[in-house]
Amino acid sequence: MPPMVSRLVALGLGLAVSLALAEGAVRLAGWAPRRSDTQSHIPRVFEPDPVLGWHAKPGSYVYPGYGDAVEPVVITILADHTRSVGSGLADPEPSAEILFVGGSFTMGWALSDWETFPWRLQRRMRHLRVRNLGTSGYGTYQSLLTLERELPKRAPDLVLYGYMVHHEQRNVASLSWLRFLAELARDDVAEVPYVTLGPEGELVRRPPLGHLLLPLRRQLALVAFAEDVWMDLAIWGLTEETRAVTRLLLLEMARTSRAHGAEFGVVFLHASDKQRANLSRFLANKDILSIDCNQQIQKHEEVPEDGHPGARVNRRWARCLHRALEGRW
Repeated sequence: MPPMVSRLVALGLGLAVSLALAEGAVRLAGWAPRRSDTQSHIPRVFEPDPVLGWHAKPGSYVYPGYGDAVEPVVITILADHTRSVGSGLADPEPSAEILFVGGSFTMGWALSDWETFPWRLQRRMRHLRVRNLGTSGYGTYQSLLTLERELPKRAPDLVLYGYMVHHEQRNVASLSWLRFLAELARDDVAEVPYVTLGPEGELVRRPPLGHLLLPLRRQLALVAFAEDVWMDLAIWGLTEETRAVTRLLLLEMARTSRAHGAEFGVVFLHASDKQRANLSRFLANKDILSIDCNQQIQKHEEVPEDGHPGARVNRRWARCLHRALEGRW
């Protein structure tokens, strides 16, 4: 074998051994290849949005149910990007309109249209018109951006934001949230708009940010490690003051709603008792409506193989909202 070829072979073997050792080291340290897409059977219900990161794509989507469910999941997204709450359930001339914003709990992810709490509320309160702009993955900031886009076009009488505690991590594009979205990525990745705190404690709006995606990420732990190191450096120094950020966002949501003639309220869907109590006091001090529909969701009440709240929890949320709103509108 010519000397040059021998050197190249030796270099290649050395590189392969080094990579194998590095792969073993990062696996021992806890990294693993990114998991394969576990939602490949679910249609693409969302599409990119340059401001919001993504939004629901109008259309009718049907896919197999989770676990042992026999019935398929039916998702209907209307032309205005709201999820259907039942055609013809509201009176022809309703006395008021309620607009829901929030994340997947509000949207009713993993459930069919008629199992979601906005649909059930519409069925209970036909004298009102209910619209559901909840969108899976949204936090408080994306809900605010949704209101800023929607309210100039069509202002309701009441805006209700469905709060769950993980929204606070989404608002600041936490690394754990970006990693989670990267795990679900197919051939692209969701980009998340986020906010930080400025020098005077004010909100600073940031454009959508996505997790780095490298080739072979699903095969090599070393690639997943490289992605994480890059992202650690890329978002170094972003605010960790999630509570302060979320409270400022809620104040801005209330101000934006009122500027368009709508009352604003927060519906507690899922948080610890301490988190709910602290935020309830803050909202009361700011004269913002809060509705306590907080649920401590049990494992058997989740959608199997998915983890989102099931139909039973949504029934309780609908009953709670009915009691809170009855007589008000």
